[in-house]
Amino acid sequence: MRTFALFAAVFAFAAYQVNGEACNCHLRELDLCAATLLLFNQNPSGVATTDAEVDKQCGFLKESQECFRNFTTRCATPLQRELIGFVAEGSQELFKQFCTKGTDVRTNYLKHAPCLGQTLPDQKKCLTDIQAGLEKVSTVAFNDRVPAACCM
Repeated sequence: MRTFALFAAVFAFAAYQVNGEACNCHLRELDLCAATLLLFNQNPSGVATTDAEVDKQCGFLKESQECFRNFTTRCATPLQRELIGFVAEGSQELFKQFCTKGTDVRTNYLKHAPCLGQTLPDQKKCLTDIQAGLEKVSTVAFNDRVPAACCM
């Protein structure tokens, strides 16, 4: 969760400093990317415990990742893209391992998924906090979004 918050803060800062030539860039696009990412935890039966459920979650993750990548390709400067790539490198590798059938990461996840499911009430509380934070940031004036995100 801390990694997600760090990534979101760095990404918000980078997006705030969008490339001046990219006049079609707006932070609302990132709101949609983040909303897709939140679907990752919306499995009605709780924590994903089968390959099919993990594949569904990976679909949400991939869609969100592509959304962020498209935005940064169009809107961020080369230096900002490099910084974002550096910060996200570990999570991208984990994503690749988690979403590939037969990897140690995925096998171990599925092995421990029932135990993880027991923590679902705590996870939902944190997810609710993240959703509230994203909703709050989306209502703040554009120029105040980065400071508002840092104070949540």
